[in-house]
Amino acid sequence: MPVETSSSTEMDFRNVRWVVRGMALVSAFMLISVLCIDKISDDAEFPRDAMGMALGLVLLFGTWYLARKIAYIPRVIPAVRLGSSLIAVGLTMNFLEEVPGIAAHPFYGNGGVLHAMKIDTGVVTLGVLTLLCASYFIILEISRSHSELAEKSASLKASLAEQKKLNDALRESETRFRLVTENASDVIWSIDANLNLVYINPAVMDFIGYTAKDAKKLWRELVANGPEESPLRQAVLDVISQGESCFPGTPPSQTVIREDIHTNGTSVTGEHRVSFIPSDDGTKFSIVGVTRDITARKRAEEAVRTAARMEAIATLVGGIAHDFNNLIAVILGNASLAQLEVSEEHAAAKRLRHIEGAAIKADELSSQMLAYARGGKYAPKVINLNKTIDATLRLDRVHIPPAIHVESRFDSELKNIYADSSQIEQVLINLINNAVETMDESGQIVFTTSNANMSAEESDALPGMKPGSYVLLTVEDTGCGMDEQTRARIFEPFFTSRQTGQSRGLGLAAAYGIVKSHEGGIYVDSQPGEGATFSVYLPVTTLEIPHPPDQMENSLGGSETVLLIDDEERILDVVEKILHLKGYAVLKARNGEEGIAMAQGFEGDIHVILLDMRMPVLSGPEAFPMLREARPDAKIILCSGYAIDSESQALLDAGAVAYIKKPFRLKKLLSEVRGALNLKSERV
Repeated sequence: MPVETSSSTEMDFRNVRWVVRGMALVSAFMLISVLCIDKISDDAEFPRDAMGMALGLVLLFGTWYLARKIAYIPRVIPAVRLGSSLIAVGLTMNFLEEVPGIAAHPFYGNGGVLHAMKIDTGVVTLGVLTLLCASYFIILEISRSHSELAEKSASLKASLAEQKKLNDALRESETRFRLVTENASDVIWSIDANLNLVYINPAVMDFIGYTAKDAKKLWRELVANGPEESPLRQAVLDVISQGESCFPGTPPSQTVIREDIHTNGTSVTGEHRVSFIPSDDGTKFSIVGVTRDITARKRAEEAVRTAARMEAIATLVGGIAHDFNNLIAVILGNASLAQLEVSEEHAAAKRLRHIEGAAIKADELSSQMLAYARGGKYAPKVINLNKTIDATLRLDRVHIPPAIHVESRFDSELKNIYADSSQIEQVLINLINNAVETMDESGQIVFTTSNANMSAEESDALPGMKPGSYVLLTVEDTGCGMDEQTRARIFEPFFTSRQTGQSRGLGLAAAYGIVKSHEGGIYVDSQPGEGATFSVYLPVTTLEIPHPPDQMENSLGGSETVLLIDDEERILDVVEKILHLKGYAVLKARNGEEGIAMAQGFEGDIHVILLDMRMPVLSGPEAFPMLREARPDAKIILCSGYAIDSESQALLDAGAVAYIKKPFRLKKLLSEVRGALNLKSERV
């Protein structure tokens, strides 16, 4: 490691400094010793040879030690050896001077060349100077090495600082990655080459209800050691097979849709994105997956498909019911006229009542079909749902077996709604009948009302709903409940889970259409064997319930002139006869164009105009403004087999005085005509 190398270098440098100091001390000591020896030997008798031998041994030992310590400085070693050798030679010669017989030698004795030159002392001095020079060079070498060491140390510190920055950046990146993955709403997971789950983030708890530890066990059971036909396992194996052969190309990935069961028992749907992640050199790899909870999205898509399917069915049913209504209107009108022309004792009177009764039942069936086709708001007004429920439960036609307990839990502060009370009553009756049919003679039905403020997030969870204030009605029963397949089709017309002949499958379909026409929503929550809960949302109105006007007895007949505009010839004939019987003068037109010509060309007064909304050539909405211009004092009554839609409401707001749903009965028709004539102003 770099730190250990720096510490070792500093230790060597410390040793070298002590070596240099030792060499300098030894050299100085030897120089002083030689000089002292010469001085002492000149002044007195002294065993100079013994001293020389001692110094020689010290010098040899010191030379050996220093040579070992400074062996890594090769340029200085020869100088050290030379100086040591010179000192050794000088001391040796100094020792030999005392040896008997040597003094007589011509080169060394008195008068000898070497003795004359005092080479022994000079050699020692030269050796000491050589060692001092070597010490100087050693100091220079150490100084240079110290400079290099300082440069390397600075470079090492810079490298360590850079490494620290990299480590800090790596830790920061790891922390950021951990925060992102651990706080992600999607489930992020990773597996190794052996299909073992090595990581999974905490989002798995929200998705499926398992902890990370339990999720790893579940992975081993369902995927790693699971069946070969498992889509997720097969996707992982396919990605691994493709990834190993594609390096260094684009790593493959696959997406698998899989349904699982949450720990709370509910079904969840996950979109699993499996990706192959190779290492830089392609020798290793891992599999990274991202699982997104698409349960809500799947339900929303299914709701959109269901809504589209039901919309198509509604269009078909509405078209059939409209034509059906025209036929029923003819039957009811003629039956009513025929009953006026025969006495009660006549043999045909009973048959006419049967005809009228059958037509009325056909009218009810048609009304349910039109209600599903979102034709259920004929005469809206401000009502209180609590009072409507209470009144409905008291009706004779609501047949609830005595063994079935009905409970009402009303919110006393319930807000008002703007709705057709008869159609809301029909919704309640259909929900009651459905609940009764699911119970075996005994059970419980609970009606609960409350005020509800729906946020944008809550409306997203309920397809078709908008944020706002609603009145919420829940109808709970203890019946047999229903499975998911039945729940998905429960509001389709003619769909029923009952035996053939027990139900036409129009009750809940009609309830669905009526609630939708009131810009509300109806939803069901049910499990087999656990009953069902229907939730009905109806938008709140800020209007108050008006006080009922004083009742006045008015004759249903009159002598005023009524203009009939309808494309159905038989309806024109029936309505003309009914009005003639009551004394009215009647003008007829087979379409809007004829009606405008009649209004413009008739010389007398026209008091009431019955205007059909759906006609060829010129429809009711197209003819209305021209009729108003031609006869500004005439009271215009709109007629249609459909509910009050945006076009009809716009005409009512523009001055039309009433709206009559086809097929209308004799009394209803006469009542609306007389009521329009009694108005003193256009419409209030």
